[in-house]
Amino acid sequence: MTTTLIDNTLQERIAGHEKEQKRHLLRNYLALSLEGGIYMGGMSFVMPQTILPRVIESLDGPRWLIALLPTIMIVGILGPSLFVGHRVARMVRVKPLVLATGIPQRLPYFLAGILLLFFAARVPGPMLAGFIAIIPLLSGLAGGISLTAFQEFVARAIPKHRLSSLWAVRNLLSALLGMAAGQAVAVVLARWPGTTGYGILHIATFCCIMLSFIAFIATREIILPGVKTNGDLRWRDFTASLLIFIRSDPQLRRYLTSRFFAMGMQITIPFLSIHALSAMHKPDSYLGFLVMANMAGSITGNILGALLGDRLGSRFLVLSSNVGYVLLCLWAPLAHTQWEFTAIYVLLGLSFAMDGIGVPALGFSISPVDKRVAYLTSMATLTLASIMVLSLINIGLARMPRSFALQSAVSGLCVAVSLCSLWRIKVPRTVRVSDTRRMDIVN
Repeated sequence: MTTTLIDNTLQERIAGHEKEQKRHLLRNYLALSLEGGIYMGGMSFVMPQTILPRVIESLDGPRWLIALLPTIMIVGILGPSLFVGHRVARMVRVKPLVLATGIPQRLPYFLAGILLLFFAARVPGPMLAGFIAIIPLLSGLAGGISLTAFQEFVARAIPKHRLSSLWAVRNLLSALLGMAAGQAVAVVLARWPGTTGYGILHIATFCCIMLSFIAFIATREIILPGVKTNGDLRWRDFTASLLIFIRSDPQLRRYLTSRFFAMGMQITIPFLSIHALSAMHKPDSYLGFLVMANMAGSITGNILGALLGDRLGSRFLVLSSNVGYVLLCLWAPLAHTQWEFTAIYVLLGLSFAMDGIGVPALGFSISPVDKRVAYLTSMATLTLASIMVLSLINIGLARMPRSFALQSAVSGLCVAVSLCSLWRIKVPRTVRVSDTRRMDIVN
């Protein structure tokens, strides 16, 4: 009797929450689409898959620093999650935290642009390369403090059956802006090669991501009433609860295993643009063309994700992206012509887009609504661990002869293992609660 009463009360509260979601859906959907699209599109000017590795190499930065670029970026974003998750779980409102970290998250790109434009001649190249490399870390640390809060904000604001299309629209907008950014990169680096051009690109990134901050301000927060999210736990207890959830939930274990090995793709990506320029004997300005090819693939992937994600599910999108990654790892070391690298970057953009749509939606889908913060924190923590381990491996691989072929082989093997684990995940069609009961959502 008591259990039935609790379930009925929880159902009523979630039903009320869904009404609030629908009431503000158009506003939040549009604002979050613009926020993500402009932010990610703006990052195309200093794209970590294409532009940033070449910036570091042009400044005589060591190869081990290039190998660490994915670690530097993701450590900053995911590192703070483990230490702030228990506090986010106590928050009735999470938007103020996201707003508080918004400016510090974006400011480092402005500082990098100023340094490259006006002080590059006074700073030794390797030292400047080190500073530019830690810019994503400084930005990520600020954004990482509010990462779980932002994820919780989105999960509260957008109905579950609209999450795949939201991420598709965000990524599609970013790809369209990225196409323009790719053309701008080619023009800027052809006219102002070297540090001046790279400084202009960092300033362009800063302007775009500030516009994304304005878009987020326009959102309306939806409160999730009466659902406990481990808010009474201290940090030690909250961290211990993560292990309990991992041990008791096979779905979560499969997801974490899949994401751990999927991050192996980051072994190859930092060196892909360097390998492409070397194999084709092209100047730095050709990076703009590779960015446009990447964005063309991203546009295709986001259109497919929007059409197929809500129909076939988020797991299908992640499976498809991983297959694309494996094909890329097999092809890239053998490529040497312009059309091959164009196709490779289209494939990279397509796979990255479908992965970007499917992974967040899949994570939300397997997370119980009343333990979502804890689940998201465990996902961030395991992803961080995987990136650190794989980057240490990458440092060793980068020093070997024919290193790019070895890096591609290891990446392909890791993603293949990820595919096997992902295949075993069964995505629930209903809202999960921690006692494994299900409550139907309104489609």
